[in-house]
Amino acid sequence: MLDALLAKVHRTVAVQAQLANTWSIIALYQQLLTRELDVRHSADLVSELQLVSLVMAQLMKEQAAAAGKGIASLWVTRRHQLWLSQSGLQPDDQSSLFRLPVNPSVVFGPGANVMLQQAQEARCCA
Repeated sequence: MLDALLAKVHRTVAVQAQLANTWSIIALYQQLLTRELDVRHSADLVSELQLVSLVMAQLMKEQAAAAGKGIASLWVTRRHQLWLSQSGLQPDDQSSLFRLPVNPSVVFGPGANVMLQQAQEARCCA
């Protein structure tokens, strides 16, 4: 179960790192444009600086969204793990349920009922 949590967190952090790296490259480019604007003033440079500013704002927005998804994944995973630890289910059943997709209106999606039923039937027949 912990592997699924770590995989989600890893993906989110990787996206944030990529966005931050891209943002820093764009910021360096913006610095170069600003220095060149000090030397020569042209409409093309001003347009380019405006475009760079828009790109930087979009990158920050994407980074904030990635951070939000990461935090949400952690809380959903924590909620699932707490529910599973209190459920009394077998560890194999807990692990299977933990990997199911999240449904915001319930703790687990519709696949959980089917999986639980199959696990109960397997235990009864064993």
